[in-house]
Amino acid sequence: MIPVDEIIAAQIASRFCRRQCNHSDKISSIMKECCNNLNISVPKLICCETMAKNFNAFYLRNEAYLIYDSCLIESLFLYNNILDTGVQNNDLNKFFYKFLGEELLKHNEYLPCLYLAKQYTQLEYSFDSKIIPDHINRQISYQSYFLIAHELTHLSLYKKGYLGIPDDYKHFLNISFRILSERARDNRSERDFLQERFGYFLDICPMTLEEYYKILPKSSRYQHFAEECYCDFRGMQLLLENYSEPEEGIRAISSALNYLITQEYMRCDFKNGTTQFSNEGEEASLSMYLSVFRMEMLLITIQFNQLTVIDKAFQEMQDRLPLTEYWKQFVKKLPDLSEITFLSDANPPNLKKTELINLVLNSFYYCHFD
Repeated sequence: MIPVDEIIAAQIASRFCRRQCNHSDKISSIMKECCNNLNISVPKLICCETMAKNFNAFYLRNEAYLIYDSCLIESLFLYNNILDTGVQNNDLNKFFYKFLGEELLKHNEYLPCLYLAKQYTQLEYSFDSKIIPDHINRQISYQSYFLIAHELTHLSLYKKGYLGIPDDYKHFLNISFRILSERARDNRSERDFLQERFGYFLDICPMTLEEYYKILPKSSRYQHFAEECYCDFRGMQLLLENYSEPEEGIRAISSALNYLITQEYMRCDFKNGTTQFSNEGEEASLSMYLSVFRMEMLLITIQFNQLTVIDKAFQEMQDRLPLTEYWKQFVKKLPDLSEITFLSDANPPNLKKTELINLVLNSFYYCHFD
């Protein structure tokens, strides 16, 4: 039997690890607080920096683990500052060079990474020369708490899954799903709307919307979606119960989810790990669609609880749209990355693979958060 340590090490390596980090007392404290509220045992903490840029909680041989990925927090820090300073083109260019270079690195596209790293290091963020405002640091703290609480809620549902979600929440979710679907339908016929939407959760297109809403909760894909929505809800609930600034907390959650939507949108543009991008009009992936729907579900939850920040949260969703629009223009202006050699073909970089990877990772490094 393969030792657990080797399995964990292989999983971290598969995420393209920049480095593993020491455990943080702050993170451990958040975990203990959330686990106490969720009535579960505290999992083992794995702190790292990886190109996966996500948190992940899981069970391995009946032991619970939480991967805390500081690269996601680094990206959120940059994203928050870019929005806070007015979404300046220079900041977006630098941010996108970093994101694109790190994504291509995961797919072993090393020479294009060197080209992008060079472009990245030639630019400066407008906020680098300024003192970071306190509200940005608080925003990062709230986002970290929310993301940890979200993952720990998954652990609390382990083995029960969808069946572990309270019935009143499932009922609320089903009603909210219907509301959002009808809102998205506009004036389209039932048939046209169903043809467009059914494949996200079902294999066979229902004849009517009523049939669609009736059989939807039985779909395993919908149940997975419901679990993600419930974990968002509990993450928000735990954050608001333990911090005294609900408006600032919800805006931080909104920003975190919007970043994840933006990240998913950009990743949708990769085709099979190559340097070729999809057509602008190509249909968004299932994960992209569900990311946006999750965000809307959480906003409906906020609205249902009559929290005054709902209008701001909905507005901020619209405010994020220029980032995805700018991304479209950014990739259009790039040279053909499949032909980039950085140095000439006759004189490629005289570096070992590991040295080249470390060079690129260090070039894109911005900061570490615990």
